[in-house]
Amino acid sequence: MVYLFVGEDEISKKRKLDSLKRESLSKNTKEFNYNILYAKEIDFLKFKELLRSSSFGGSIRLILIKDASSLSVPLKEFILSYLKNQDPKTILIIDIKNFDSKDKFISEISKHAKVLRFRALQKINAFDLAEALEKKDLILSLSILSKLLSKDERPEKILGGLRYKWMNDLLGFTERKERISLLLDTDLNLKRGRLKPEFALELLITKLCLRGKNNLGRLNCSFI
Repeated sequence: MVYLFVGEDEISKKRKLDSLKRESLSKNTKEFNYNILYAKEIDFLKFKELLRSSSFGGSIRLILIKDASSLSVPLKEFILSYLKNQDPKTILIIDIKNFDSKDKFISEISKHAKVLRFRALQKINAFDLAEALEKKDLILSLSILSKLLSKDERPEKILGGLRYKWMNDLLGFTERKERISLLLDTDLNLKRGRLKPEFALELLITKLCLRGKNNLGRLNCSFI
């Protein structure tokens, strides 16, 4: 099966990708049968070998190619030939930001693939970030943060939104106290200018998502 992901909404793409992984990959072998490749870094011979080799344990394999518009000509030609004789145990996802009907490669893929279009979210805020943090989804959380900052959302406003959400959620006393403490540490880092705002927020997000995982959550978030 081949999918063509089209659009700039990385958050929705990530959600769809996670759904496909849950539906298709075995829990016991998913680490061995999931490959994410970046178009400009793909080695042609290694990619050919990957597509032609058997998946680990005979399970379904999922391969994601990011920024596929940047693929080399030989790789594009190989993928087009693969479309005519696909491996039933391989899910290939071709990811692009913009659909160009004049692009022969993209046009041909769309004839053989399931095309999914992802429109950019009209509005995104700190509550969306809080939801992603609740799931401890680090990649999604960082993606939402990046979108907020790209729209010139002030770091203080992002922290305020998280605080408001957590103060009104049905959290236990200890959990709420720990989260608010992390927010205060981050706010202090911002005010003292010891870290760039984006780094301070990324550190906060990483700590929140990794809490309880191999004790990484015990790292001190404050650089005072």
